[in-house]
Amino acid sequence: MLRLIDASVWITYLRPAPDPRIVKEVRRALATGEAAVATPILVEVLSGIRDPHEYSVREADFRSLPHVEVDGEASYIAATIGKGLAEAGKTGKTVDLLLAGSAIRAGAELWSLPDDHYRDVQALLKRGEVKVARSFRIRWLP
Repeated sequence: MLRLIDASVWITYLRPAPDPRIVKEVRRALATGEAAVATPILVEVLSGIRDPHEYSVREADFRSLPHVEVDGEASYIAATIGKGLAEAGKTGKTVDLLLAGSAIRAGAELWSLPDDHYRDVQALLKRGEVKVARSFRIRWLP
């Protein structure tokens, strides 16, 4: 199974002194070929790297990973979830909705640090207020 690793996890993983629990999990996903990225994650992580050498290394690393597409179907899933959140009085962040929709579309598990926006998506789908083709699997890393 692909593990779509959110920018929050990558940013923590790439810090000079990262949380060893996150390092362990990300390295395991990398070693098994399960770690994946998506366009919004690449933009967020790579645009924050200032050192040109590190940027080149990280870009090459990300290019070697499977990519989960943010395609039309994922966008419709995201819009459906966003509409459900709005009807429940919540606001979904567009990027988070797109990543959730992409993970659902690809059958991937989304890995993130604890995030209220993803929790709202998870709760909405768990309650069955919005129906999507596949389940939304999310794993919260420490």
